[in-house]
Amino acid sequence: MNDFDDEELISFIEEAEGICNEMEQALDNVENGLDEEIFLEQYGQLIDRIYGTCSILGYSKLGIICELGKLIGYKASQHKDMALRAIIVAVLFDTVDVVRAQLKNLQGAKAPINMTVFIGRLEWLSEKLKSVERASMAVTPKAPGELDNLIKKLDET
Repeated sequence: MNDFDDEELISFIEEAEGICNEMEQALDNVENGLDEEIFLEQYGQLIDRIYGTCSILGYSKLGIICELGKLIGYKASQHKDMALRAIIVAVLFDTVDVVRAQLKNLQGAKAPINMTVFIGRLEWLSEKLKSVERASMAVTPKAPGELDNLIKKLDET
C-alpha cells in the first residue's frame, strides 16, 4: 500500500469505529425499552454507512457482514415478537463485535472471530425473520431468501 492508501484505510477505520459506537448506543436504547423501531432503523442506517464505504474500497467480507447487519436491523424493526427482538439485538451486538474484529484485521492484526458460530446465529435468525416481507421503507424490498444468499456468500469468503 502506498501512503495515500494507508491514510485512506486509517480514516475509514477511525470513522467506522465511531459508527460502531453509535450502533452500540442505538442497541442500548432498544435494550432500555426506548422507541425500538426507530433505534433499530437507526442501527440499519449506521451500518449501511460502513457498508457503502466497504463497497467503494473493496472490502467485500466486511461489506457482506454490514449488509447482513443492515437487513437484520431493518427486518427487526418490523418484527413484533418482543422475545425474538431481544435475541435479534444480541445478534446485532455480535455483528458490531465482528465488524470491529474485521477492522482490526484490516490493520494487520489477527483478531479472533468465530465465524462458524456467527454464521450459525445468522442462519437461525434468517429462518425466524422469513415472515417479514419488507425490511424497511428506507430500503428497496429484497428478494425472498436475500438474507440466506448473503449468509452463504459470507460463508464462502
